[in-house]
Amino acid sequence: MALLTHYGGCRYTMDLANDYRMGSLTDPDPEKKAAADAGRKMLDAVYPDIWERNAELVRCVEDFLVASFPYYPKGNAHHTLAALRRSVRKGDVYIVERAPEPRGGLVAPQSRLQSEFWGVDNYDPPRYASVQER
Repeated sequence: MALLTHYGGCRYTMDLANDYRMGSLTDPDPEKKAAADAGRKMLDAVYPDIWERNAELVRCVEDFLVASFPYYPKGNAHHTLAALRRSVRKGDVYIVERAPEPRGGLVAPQSRLQSEFWGVDNYDPPRYASVQER
C-alpha cells in the first residue's frame, strides 16, 4: 500500500490486488468493494494533464510501480500515469478510498482567524466615502 493523494477530504492509496483482499469473487466484502470502486471512479474523473504537472505524485506512482512490477520501465510523467491507469483497468492495482488520517492537536488562534480564500478576512464590498463625507 502506498499513498497516492488526498482529495475531497479522503486519502487514496494504491494497493496491489494480491494485498487488497475484497473477499471471494462471488461474495466480496461490500465496504472494501465500495472503497475500491470509489477510488477507481476518482482516478477516472481526474484530468491526467493536471496530474502530470505534479512531480511529487508522479514520483510516488513511479516508485510504487517500480517496487511492485520489476519489469516496469521508467518513463515520463504521461507514461507513468498511463501505466497506473492500465494496471487499475487490468485489476493488478486497486486505488482505494480511505478515511482521512486523524489529526490531533490545537490550531493556533492566528491561523484560525486567517481566511483561506485569497487571504481576505472581510468579504464585504468596499465602502467608499460619499462626497459629503469627504
